Amino acid sequence: MKQNVEIIKSLLNNLQKDVAKLNVLISSLEKQYELLSARRTDELKKLNNEILSLLDNLNESNKDREAYLRKLGLPVNKSGMQMLKEKLPSPLKEAMAKLLEELAMKSSVCCMMNEKSGHMLSTQRQIISRLTGNPDKQSYPDLPFNIHR
Repeated sequence: MKQNVEIIKSLLNNLQKDVAKLNVLISSLEKQYELLSARRTDELKKLNNEILSLLDNLNESNKDREAYLRKLGLPVNKSGMQMLKEKLPSPLKEAMAKLLEELAMKSSVCCMMNEKSGHMLSTQRQIISRLTGNPDKQSYPDLPFNIHR
């Protein structure tokens, strides 16, 4: 039983750290968009490496959470986290619910920001392709140029 308490503490700590990492990722993605817009490639390369490192770190944290769930005998997925949350006493249940909600919300923000940068790059590639007359074989499907997100 004491081991399970330690596992749960570690899992909650893992969630807290990932929320903080996602805050850093959101700031980095904002900066990335600015650098993409300004075509500041040297700074962008450095930032992209930092983002990739942060994403690797978040991936490792997720693997740790999966291991915690496995050790607790729970499914290694969203329902396993929900099952764990429901088993916790009231103050911990609310804390975990808040962390999971924050993690989901911040992850969604990161996805939207990444898509926004992808759309901008796609539009730029389409414009360059049309101006040069060379079809861009690596671009996303054609998008209207008046997309404002």
